[in-house]
Amino acid sequence: KSFVFLGSKEICDNEKKNIILPHLLKSAEVIILSSRWFDYIDLKKIIDYLKKNSSAKIIIMGRPPKFIDIPTLYFKFDKNLNHVAYLKRNVELDTLNQRIKEVTEISNVEYFDRTQLVCQSDKCTVIDNNRLLFSDHDHWSKDGEIFFGHRLYEYGFLDLIKK
Repeated sequence: KSFVFLGSKEICDNEKKNIILPHLLKSAEVIILSSRWFDYIDLKKIIDYLKKNSSAKIIIMGRPPKFIDIPTLYFKFDKNLNHVAYLKRNVELDTLNQRIKEVTEISNVEYFDRTQLVCQSDKCTVIDNNRLLFSDHDHWSKDGEIFFGHRLYEYGFLDLIKK
């Protein structure tokens, strides 16, 4: 399978949007949308466009958790940092992710909850074996890329792409 990654600059470029994007959509087997979603984004409209222009399987990634800057939290609360991160996370994103999940269910496309990779019952794993897994409020550090890459596999993301 071949993969193409398009950022906002590429999608906004009219030549690419009108010529290259339709070709890529028609030839795609799987389309994965991952973003810092906001309430004002019409996800249903985006999904309808993709379905109209592609027969590919569509997977929507939920928005990842967002924290107060993790290195700053580390210096303020080095003890129980994973629990502190859970308490200090942006809980409004839970509501947004629920709305995204509902749209994917109505649209009959796959949803993958990125929050589950990081947060469980009363902690969000932002440090592991004294290694910070985030470089700021929501970007993985190099150690985090490896750690959460394993979690993606453990939580069945590869299986979701394959089936």
